[in-house]
Amino acid sequence: MKKASIIEKSSNKNLEFIFKTGYFIVYICSSFFSKNYYKF
Repeated sequence: MKKASIIEKSSNKNLEFIFKTGYFIVYICSSFFSKNYYKF
């Protein structure tokens, strides 16, 4: 039971990390593309 709960917690943290990283990458890409768009 304890092992399962530890794995569950770590997977939750990994999902949170992936979500935050993905959001950050999308934010950078959108700001980069908007800057390039305004150049043209």
